[in-house]
Amino acid sequence: MITLYHYELTLYNFKAIRFSAREISCLTTLPRVTALWPMNTQSARFVRNIQTSTSLQRHPGIVYPHKLSWKWLIERSVDPNQYTVDPIRKIRTGGRGPDGHIKYKHRTTGLNRPYFLVDYVRSRQMATKEVHEEVVLKIAKNWWRDPFLALTASGEVKRWIIATSTMKEGDVIRSHWEIPKIPVLPVLGDAYPVGALPVGTQVCLIELHPGEGAMSCRAAGTSATIVRRGTSVHDLDSLHAQVTDVFSAEPIDDSVTCTLQLDSTQRELRLLPTCVVVVGQVSNETHNKQRYRKFGEKYWHGIKQRSGLYQKKTGRFGRKIRPVDPMLDCTQEEPSVGEIMVKFTLPERPEVERRRAREVFADSLLIRRPKARPVPGPNNALPHTLPTFTWRHK
Repeated sequence: MITLYHYELTLYNFKAIRFSAREISCLTTLPRVTALWPMNTQSARFVRNIQTSTSLQRHPGIVYPHKLSWKWLIERSVDPNQYTVDPIRKIRTGGRGPDGHIKYKHRTTGLNRPYFLVDYVRSRQMATKEVHEEVVLKIAKNWWRDPFLALTASGEVKRWIIATSTMKEGDVIRSHWEIPKIPVLPVLGDAYPVGALPVGTQVCLIELHPGEGAMSCRAAGTSATIVRRGTSVHDLDSLHAQVTDVFSAEPIDDSVTCTLQLDSTQRELRLLPTCVVVVGQVSNETHNKQRYRKFGEKYWHGIKQRSGLYQKKTGRFGRKIRPVDPMLDCTQEEPSVGEIMVKFTLPERPEVERRRAREVFADSLLIRRPKARPVPGPNNALPHTLPTFTWRHK
């Protein structure tokens, strides 16, 4: 953490000079500056002390040629490890990094509107093996989010979740955990493991990996459709045996997986049957039809207007038909940080080719290394060693 100090001192010529010195806050004592003459001397006087985020780590002795962006000044009002339903202050950087340079174009601060923390995890019942029930207290629209938010309560616990298109105040929503052999009859707004739903069900708020929370279909009006359901998705023992077999190079069998198709891009997702999804469509489905009423309304939402006049292209320019993206396979677990990676060499390749491949790879790393400088000689000596230039008069 960096602390900004301001000092005021008086020099021997009786002129007060005010300057700012940035020192690392880990110093135990402040530097003491005295005048050259003992008369009317005044040591450094502390004026202001503010703290910035850890992104502003500066090393002593380095002078930045530009002014730092103080929009990165963070006032921590709540504990980041604790959840709250109260509105919190949104930190807006205006698209600039801690060095004051623009990192994201077409960004501005926007209006000062509250921000709410949303809980995307609806799979906690998978560990307790109990159906979790919640009551919808109210449906609200947040300034910084496109879909509507629903305030739910279960006992003494409240949380904000993403509301579906059919969710209303007073509804009781449930989160299920069981995966039967015969698909269940889904209820709109309830959360189920994807393996428990029949083919053709419209879902949203999709978990890509079990227990990590919704990562797909979270925007307003988005949804996906279940297109394939394995015949053995209810057999969790067989699924666990295939997932934990790290020495097997074969992918997980299709009989224990489910496939979803996004309604927007038609891309398919291959998921494990224990991934929890919500039945229905995300609320505010008419968001893509809304238009800005005036020029300054984009600034209210933190969007800076693009420069220049946008001229829409006509059919004269043609359109390229792009293929659908390949299937996203989310059944393989991501390797952990401490996982040991074993490399094998191909026995049919001779040692000469393998050595040549290693040399090519080593040569590619030379680009990152500093280039060797030439040794100073009689014709390329350093400037301070050459004789000074003088005009020769005839």
